[in-house]
Amino acid sequence: MEKKLKKNVEEYNKDILSSGGYLDPNSLSAQFVTTRLIDGFEEIYDFSGKKVLEIGCGDGVKTLKIAELVKNTPGGSILATDPSTEAIKIAKTLVEKSDFKDIVNFEVGSIYDSSIEGKFDCVLLNSVLHHLEDVEEALLQISKYSDTIVFMEPNGYNPILKIIEKVSPYHIAHEEQSFTLSLLKKWFSTINMEFTTVKYIDLVPVFCPDVFARILKFFTPLFESIPLINKIACGRVVIVAKRKIK
Repeated sequence: MEKKLKKNVEEYNKDILSSGGYLDPNSLSAQFVTTRLIDGFEEIYDFSGKKVLEIGCGDGVKTLKIAELVKNTPGGSILATDPSTEAIKIAKTLVEKSDFKDIVNFEVGSIYDSSIEGKFDCVLLNSVLHHLEDVEEALLQISKYSDTIVFMEPNGYNPILKIIEKVSPYHIAHEEQSFTLSLLKKWFSTINMEFTTVKYIDLVPVFCPDVFARILKFFTPLFESIPLINKIACGRVVIVAKRKIK
């Protein structure tokens, strides 16, 4: 039975139509967040020459950043999908203007879609799970494509983030939420996967005045380096999950 998409897909389509993308590319905070996220992925997984399936690619901006890592070694490729038709239109335009049109392909598709063929070195999920109606069913589907899932989620232990999720009109409209590591581990255990790498990253919110973004960026390396403090203070967590060896 086909899964109903949550209303946040409609909200993201509206974002694309109104501003031509999900985030303002001129926003300093968005630039900081994107850079730290891509660096974070690179720190926990070697994308060079890998065959990657990205699910929930959005407007493709971050996909093309990952493509820079994939292209470091010949043979790599990215198939990127998203349920937002407007987002994929933007993504296809971006890739045609890039150096990656030979290795990156964008398609409209739901995470619950079983029409994707073949196996991949990894599945990449960038801030996807917390937008889903049924996380466990989605994981069951995507686990068919690879024995490795690399993903980022908002940090469910950050108390400030929890408040923002309750009061921010943007977060409410886009159904933003965050999960604890223990809950994520529980879901992944249902598909026989375990976390091999977990890293809490970044202090900078996506929407933040430039002056505060600069201050938070300055202190980010310090807070990321302190155990327990990073688990509470950082805004995001990047994780590598692998199939358990029987």
